[in-house]
Amino acid sequence: MKIIRWLGFVDSSNDGAASTFLPINQEVGPVNSHHEAPAAVEAMRPRRRATTALLATLMLLMGLVGVVATSGPAGAMTTDSGTQGQINKTGDGDGAAGSVGWCNGFLGTGLPVDYRYHLDGWNTVWQMSKDGGATWADAPNGSTFANGDQVRVTFNATSGTALGNEIFSQTHAGGSTSALTSTLSVQNASVSPLTTATGVAGVPNPGGAVRYVNDFSVTAGPFTMSAGSPNTAVFDVTNLKIDSSNRSDCNAGFDVAAKDLSFTIVREPVNLCLNPPPAGFIDVAPGQYYSLPIDWLVAKGITDGTLPGMFSPTQKVTRGQMAMFLWRYADSPTGAPDNGFNDVSALDYYNDAVSWLVDEGITGGTGPGTFSPKAPVKRKDMAVFIWTAEGSPAPTGANLFTDIPANQYYTDAVTWMAEQGITGGTGPGTFSPNASIIRRDMAVFLYKRSCGALLT
Repeated sequence: MKIIRWLGFVDSSNDGAASTFLPINQEVGPVNSHHEAPAAVEAMRPRRRATTALLATLMLLMGLVGVVATSGPAGAMTTDSGTQGQINKTGDGDGAAGSVGWCNGFLGTGLPVDYRYHLDGWNTVWQMSKDGGATWADAPNGSTFANGDQVRVTFNATSGTALGNEIFSQTHAGGSTSALTSTLSVQNASVSPLTTATGVAGVPNPGGAVRYVNDFSVTAGPFTMSAGSPNTAVFDVTNLKIDSSNRSDCNAGFDVAAKDLSFTIVREPVNLCLNPPPAGFIDVAPGQYYSLPIDWLVAKGITDGTLPGMFSPTQKVTRGQMAMFLWRYADSPTGAPDNGFNDVSALDYYNDAVSWLVDEGITGGTGPGTFSPKAPVKRKDMAVFIWTAEGSPAPTGANLFTDIPANQYYTDAVTWMAEQGITGGTGPGTFSPNASIIRRDMAVFLYKRSCGALLT
């Protein structure tokens, strides 16, 4: 009975032997059906489905979630003046709206009379990005996040309480227009403990004898979620101030802290097949067909790469390393009798793995007394390794690859792998059975075998 459990896999990437993944450029003599090998680029890209949890109940979690308006896209975390009322001004001249002398000269120079008003039109919009900031979408309160997701918030001031809806106004004789800057402070919950982060933006201030500011907008973020982020992250807008290039002594702000502008997200349930933590290899670019499978291999403890921070995705896989993958995938079982191969020493890092393969009937070697541990594994032999470890199930359909002849030792194995969705070949109607398998495609084979049911 085979004891392979297709829930994890371990390769010999750093299997305790130096240079364990150096490619071997020559094939050993007669090869039996147990000397594996896939190599050409695996054409089928695993599809990563976004995971969506039922989170409606979280919106009332411990009173942490603020009032959610629906002025934005359906369900978006948009809080506005329609649900929470006006935001009052603070700082110098924070008396009645339109009070004179709050900070003359704030909008410019000359002989001005400045006014500042409360905000009776405003909104905050929280957004999230799942692709490193390439695209953003308004996010509902209680959204889920995975490592690498990003969060940002935009505060939009759209009108003041003045008769003409202005937020700032100035009447002046002579002088020049001041440069205004808005600063939004946010409780950054992407880290633990929490920190305060800010976003800065310019404020429009048209010139002329009478200057009006009717709206401005400022964004804070992005904040990147990581393994160190709390499982429940509560962001909040804590301060909004306006600075003038003319009057550094002016203290102008708006009392955003009096409103509930918080935004809560929760870590999505971890499913290693769908959202494993990033492995962080510098030679594995995100978004490649093999990126997710490699992340999965690392998360399952199957490999930690070939060198610190390196996976070596294009290196060929040898038979000794293949043995390590399968053995560790089965939780490194012990107690198998010695394999009896003349070319496998008891001191070799793959000795126990090869002994286990022989004991399980997964391999009989490449010839009398030989295993050829340094020979590269071919795609057809990789298929046989996996198929044999599964108990050599009979395929139910016909082989559809034109380069897989009938009645070869690997025909049923390749046909079965295609039926199981483990491979789609290397091109239309081709499997490339004699190509040597490289590490990234090895990762794809094993990932699809373990996670295929979740990818359909």
